[in-house]
Amino acid sequence: MCGEHGAFQPPALARAQARALTAARSLTVRTFTAAEYANQHCQMGNLDLACRALTTWLRDPAGLEG
Repeated sequence: MCGEHGAFQPPALARAQARALTAARSLTVRTFTAAEYANQHCQMGNLDLACRALTTWLRDPAGLEG
């Protein structure tokens, strides 16, 4: 999870970390946007959305892909 304007954890770093996880059984990168009020580190502007995305993925990792 990253914000499109995150300075501490920029999207390019999140994508690089995802590519490095070559043995992961399930991996989804979710980039939150300014329109969602969640575009900064840890989605501080919209924690509810971030928590819902995380718990949705925990229940069904394949559900967020595509």
